[in-house]
Amino acid sequence: MPNWCFAGVRVTGPKDEVKKLYHMMKNLQEMKEPLVENGFGTAWYGNLVHLLGGDWNIVYCRGSWSDLKLMADDVLAWNDETAWGPMTEVFELIEKAMPELKVWYMAEEEGMEIYVTNDADGILFPERYILRSDCDTEYYADLPTLLKDASAMLKQEIKSKEQLLAIIEEKDDWAFHEFEVEG
Repeated sequence: MPNWCFAGVRVTGPKDEVKKLYHMMKNLQEMKEPLVENGFGTAWYGNLVHLLGGDWNIVYCRGSWSDLKLMADDVLAWNDETAWGPMTEVFELIEKAMPELKVWYMAEEEGMEIYVTNDADGILFPERYILRSDCDTEYYADLPTLLKDASAMLKQEIKSKEQLLAIIEEKDDWAFHEFEVEG
């Protein structure tokens, strides 16, 4: 049984190329039967790999997308649920097949503690930290804001990441994660 990875994905590029990929994916997910026999349905990444000219037996594509939408600023967005990590091989195939496009992602796989993004400048995914408390999960773009909120929640001043980690180590229902920038 896989550890499930959840990712937000954004695609940027020339408006006509972004729309072309959007319509390709939308048409796939609206099909009655998938292009390739699978257990994930028509929004399975293997169908997209096949349509882009790749071989789903070679390109790692375990998972599917949902919430496909073309945003007002001509950015294509979707979420996905995949096995063990983000589908970087699929994203690379999209960029190879449609070289004017750039695929951005932010992924979380809690079981193996994988928290990654390829958005180094934080333009589409500004969040860099996650703080899970006993009752909530919050995402933060910067450490000072996270430390301020953690101080308020814990009712004590926390001045550093190291101090926060020491406190969290004593709590079973709290966690801190930092997104690693890939690529």
